[in-house]
Amino acid sequence: MVTINLGITLTLGGILGYFIRMIVEHSLQIRRMKENIRITEFNKAAALFREAFVKEIFLLRENVVTGHNFHTSIINRNALVTHEKAKILFEPFVPSAELERFNQAWENYKTNDTDYSQGDRTISAIKTQGSQDYLDHINNLLEFAKPKI
Repeated sequence: MVTINLGITLTLGGILGYFIRMIVEHSLQIRRMKENIRITEFNKAAALFREAFVKEIFLLRENVVTGHNFHTSIINRNALVTHEKAKILFEPFVPSAELERFNQAWENYKTNDTDYSQGDRTISAIKTQGSQDYLDHINNLLEFAKPKI
């Protein structure tokens, strides 16, 4: 009789252990799926945010390389409106711990008020430096939109 009770106990323990393992694995699988969805949604939003800056990045880089005097026509009202729309759409995906830094980076970009009238720099050098400043501000913003794996 003791042998039968021990056998039943071991069998029930094995079945119970199996079901507990299945429940734990299922909950872990659900967590992984949710994390994958979160990462996918972040990456989609980040890609759209980065895409909003492509034209201006290209023109600003060209301006830096060539030293041309056209940076004020690159970052204009239309560009800022496009960028702000992208910022608004991307902002919910920025982790709350980084949101303050993200908004500060945005303000630095939006109000790029560097004084270019110092010293004996030429207009071309001043405009090139302005382009580099805008590129730096954009790159600071895009740091928040790096793809996640």
